[in-house]
Amino acid sequence: MKDKLNGKQISLVLGEPKHIPELLKIIRNRKSMSRMREFGRFRKGGWTKAEAKEWVRSWRKRHRAKDGTFWIALDENGSVAGFGGFVRFNLKARNAEFGYALHHPYWGKGIAAEIYLLALEYGFKDLNLHRIEFMTLWNNVRMRSFFEKAGVPFEGLRRGAVLENGRPTDQAIYAVLRNEWPKVRKKLERRRDRRRSS
Repeated sequence: MKDKLNGKQISLVLGEPKHIPELLKIIRNRKSMSRMREFGRFRKGGWTKAEAKEWVRSWRKRHRAKDGTFWIALDENGSVAGFGGFVRFNLKARNAEFGYALHHPYWGKGIAAEIYLLALEYGFKDLNLHRIEFMTLWNNVRMRSFFEKAGVPFEGLRRGAVLENGRPTDQAIYAVLRNEWPKVRKKLERRRDRRRSS
C-alpha cells in the first residue's frame, strides 16, 4: 500500500500520531462530522486523545497488512483537511469501499473531488480493483449530489442500516466499476478544476 499520494491541492499521507491533535479538531466538530455514521460520538468531551491514538494505530496496522488504507489529507500548508481510506477491502474479489471525511472549511473548493481522484486512480490502477463502492446516509443530500454529478451510479438503498442520533436511518449505495472509471474521472477533474479556479 502506498503511504502517500500527491495531488494539485492536497496530498494523502499515511496517518501518524503527529496528526492526532488536528484529527481531534475535525472529529469533535459537529458540522464536519454531521453525516459520518461511525464518528457520531458527540458525548460530553467527544473523542479522547487515547481513543484517537488507538484508532490511528489500528488503521496503520491494517494499512501495513494490506487490509485497508488510512490516509490523512494535507492541504498545501501541511494542515489536516480530512481523513479516510479504503475499508471493507477484498483484494481477491477486487473490490473495496472508500470513504472520506472533509473538515467543513474545505467544503466546496474541489478538494473532495481531488481526494476521490487520487484514491480511485490508485484503487483501479495500482490495486487492480474492479469495483469501488461508497455509502452515505440517505439524508446526506450534499454527498449524494456529489456522487451523482460525478456520474457515479446509484445502486440502491439499505433501509434502516445505520443509527443516526439513536434512530435507524437509510443508507445510499453508489459504486464505480473499472470500465466506468474514465468517464467518472473526467467529471471529477472538471469539478476539481472548476471549484479550484472560483
